Amino acid sequence: MGTIDNAVVVSHTLPTQLACSQQSTITVTVRNEGDTTWTAAGNYRLGAVGDQDPFFTSGNRIALAPTDSIAPGQTHTFTIQLVAPGAGTHTTDWRMVHDGVRWFGDTASRAVTVACNSMSVFYPCVIDGQFGMPAHEQRIASRNASLLRTGHTITGNDQIDNAVLGGGSPDGGIWLSGQYHLEIDANGQIISSASWITVFSPTHNSVTGGIYPNGEIHMGSPAGLDISGLISNGMISGYVAEAGMSISRGGSVWNSLSVTDQNNLRGIWHGNDLEYVHGVMSGTWAAR
Repeated sequence: MGTIDNAVVVSHTLPTQLACSQQSTITVTVRNEGDTTWTAAGNYRLGAVGDQDPFFTSGNRIALAPTDSIAPGQTHTFTIQLVAPGAGTHTTDWRMVHDGVRWFGDTASRAVTVACNSMSVFYPCVIDGQFGMPAHEQRIASRNASLLRTGHTITGNDQIDNAVLGGGSPDGGIWLSGQYHLEIDANGQIISSASWITVFSPTHNSVTGGIYPNGEIHMGSPAGLDISGLISNGMISGYVAEAGMSISRGGSVWNSLSVTDQNNLRGIWHGNDLEYVHGVMSGTWAAR
């Protein structure tokens, strides 16, 4: 009697929807129901059905570790890094394979809807991301705008211009740091009860506003934040700004910051207070 290769899919975390180019780490757990022991040296692997998968660009097999030995009755969890392809509904499916011998056992399969919105947004959707230090040129632009707003001329010399604003790093670091979670209803409007934005702390600030059909994000917060960005191919880019924000050295907000944040904030002081800060948004969009 010959050997028997068999497997049961115990569970998997294959997604139902992704945004274009979105990455997703998933798992497939299988149980050995045959009478052979799975090892890497024995050529046992998890394979992409048909030897290809639209969400997997690193070959068509997920290998066991050299030290793995999955005896009959034991389970093993494979981890797979998926990357969403173009718009549409695509199938990702995985099955055990004894390379050079046979495919065997159950198949873990999912039809995944991929939404790309380079020209338009599909509602409802969820947006998650963060914002942090802007690029050098953006920090300089904000510093110069602050100089003009306070009646100063721009000399073009960073050392002089920063000194006028109270000193700081050579590139006039002005920045916000935080995260956001935005849920959009079928009409493109923010669901305030489910959306929030944080700034320099875990405290959640409420958000209002919405997204235009062309992917433009325009939102605000009673805390004085202004959010503007763009959704393109499932990715978020844009800015978070807060004008008139005052962070006093030694104040409660200042004391709550990390040393790194405190140092980075020293580029655009007006006396002892920071009057304007902003950050560069990044994140991902997905249909709900």
